[in-house]
Amino acid sequence: PEGRAVKQLDLQHLFKLPNAFAQRWLGQMQPFRRLTDTARHALIAKILERLDKPEKYGRQKLPLRLIIQSQARQMATFVRGDRPAYQAFSVKW
Repeated sequence: PEGRAVKQLDLQHLFKLPNAFAQRWLGQMQPFRRLTDTARHALIAKILERLDKPEKYGRQKLPLRLIIQSQARQMATFVRGDRPAYQAFSVKW
């Protein structure tokens, strides 16, 4: 039902974060066209740098990659029915 659709969107959002970052970065760099090897490596470096940047998560600061991993695990336990609720996490790229 409706709640399930919202959770699906939350899960999709987790995996769209790097894509949104890449699109914004590419838009600043050049109009979108086929990336050169140099540009592709620069983009990968920026994404990895962002994934390693700490964000406030609960009472602590964790690298974004660990937050995404934690959120995916929480979503999985919710979908299996082992968790009564799922709390989405939102971050700006």
